[in-house]
Amino acid sequence: MNKTLIVSIFISTLILSACNNDNSNPSEPLASNWSLPEDKFPLGEKILIENRQKIDLAQGVEQYKIIRGYSSLQDGFEAEIGLATNDTEFAKFETAIIKLGYSAKKVIPADNSQAGKNTSYWVRIDSRFTSKTTADDIVKLLKKDGFNEARTRYTAEDGLTTTGPWVINILAVRPSFTGKLRSALGTDIIPGKETTTSLAKRTGALAAINAGFFVVNETMGTPGDLAGLGIINGRIVSEGVEGRPAMFFDIENGQRHTHLETNLSTIINITTQQGITKRADGFNRTPGKNFNCGNPFDIETSLALHDVVCTDPNEIIVFTQDFGSKTDIGTGVEVLLNEQGVVQKINLTRGLDLPKGYSSIQATGNNVDWIIKNIQLGHTLKVNTRLVNQDTQKDLNINEQTYAVNGGPTLLMNGVFPSGKQIIQEGWGYDNIVGVPTTYNNANRAYFINDWYLRRNPHAIVGKTQDGTLLFVTVDGRAPRYSAGLSVPETAQLMKFLGAVDAMKLDGGGSTMMTINGIPQNLPSDAVGEREDGDAILIFK
Repeated sequence: MNKTLIVSIFISTLILSACNNDNSNPSEPLASNWSLPEDKFPLGEKILIENRQKIDLAQGVEQYKIIRGYSSLQDGFEAEIGLATNDTEFAKFETAIIKLGYSAKKVIPADNSQAGKNTSYWVRIDSRFTSKTTADDIVKLLKKDGFNEARTRYTAEDGLTTTGPWVINILAVRPSFTGKLRSALGTDIIPGKETTTSLAKRTGALAAINAGFFVVNETMGTPGDLAGLGIINGRIVSEGVEGRPAMFFDIENGQRHTHLETNLSTIINITTQQGITKRADGFNRTPGKNFNCGNPFDIETSLALHDVVCTDPNEIIVFTQDFGSKTDIGTGVEVLLNEQGVVQKINLTRGLDLPKGYSSIQATGNNVDWIIKNIQLGHTLKVNTRLVNQDTQKDLNINEQTYAVNGGPTLLMNGVFPSGKQIIQEGWGYDNIVGVPTTYNNANRAYFINDWYLRRNPHAIVGKTQDGTLLFVTVDGRAPRYSAGLSVPETAQLMKFLGAVDAMKLDGGGSTMMTINGIPQNLPSDAVGEREDGDAILIFK
């Protein structure tokens, strides 16, 4: 359904169809046949010991804690020198290392043909240590000798054969659950971050899990800005990354409805009083910086590229109450709108107070002239926003009970693993994209993909089973001897094993956190403790 709304109405409610308010609960609970598989988890050899614990949290909500495998002395710590993409590069590493009294070896990553051809491999000192300190000391010496990419690696995290262990938390929310499920912003506004545990405690949630990717610091954009689609109470608070997925949580006909949408596009058009239309670039963020790229007007590429900042000096950004009481400051022009979408002020710099119910439109670069030429005080502006699934070519209907979180890559869709084309489209390919700065060359990109996609890391995942049971899963990682983590292909296999038909990876790494009754269930992998995130998924009794 196309939606044409006066911008302030769009901002405050985004009611696109008749619906109940957010306090309503699903009616006529459905039956659920889902159960935790009796077979052992597909991690390591089947003979590994596995401990399971089930905790009933509420009617229709269960937590499962799984500890599988053990820490083997076959795993240990190694000093890594760098990444080679061919034997010539390896020979250079080897020659230099021999001069220092060491021998070098190749560590070949697990197969990942999904993300494109991978000819790269890790180069390491040919020694394994039980003590991390020993490997750290060698890494320090290597760095002094000019090996700037030297680092310590724990072999159980390589994505290759290991005995684990793995620490897994599963939160199952059945269709019979009559409570509420929604996403929420950290600190309740875009410019700000908050730990999942703090957000859960502050809102009184029964359970919570961290949600999607977000901007970490100002070099990437607005800290706390969601790096992908975000919908809260039917309000689009952040535009999507072109081509990426999002998980939607709706209430339809009194029933909870969860659906995974892939290859999304957010189309935002501003129409002036004279009927002139201009496409805007996004919502509630610093103009000019697009974390994870995926904006059709970015200079470097219009494609998604994970953990890369793309740029565009000519942007139009809509600011809503979800950004808070002050808009982003900088050069450009800004138009202030009241609740009816009527222009109250045209400011020749960016940065205004945003009274309750008001919104604004900022422009930079060559869009400044367009604003000045086509918009005047007292004019009424309209915003037309469409969410389009480019795979199905269908517009998505949303209402005030719609919530959505970003993530990626897609792990399962209709029970099928995604194609290599889709993985690359979502931003996880090996090859450098034409036009992207040389700082993201093939060698660096391969290093990143090997580490992010094929090595084992902490993960948070959301999935849905055939009967509508929602599965929220966390796997601890980067915790040697405690939990090995998973590679991205292993997360897909895990969700398939659990019975998910649709599944998407949420933000992982140091963001990974599940909270139950205000108590963290995961071991944070960041040295400083639990990470402050951009948003989280909350479950209320």
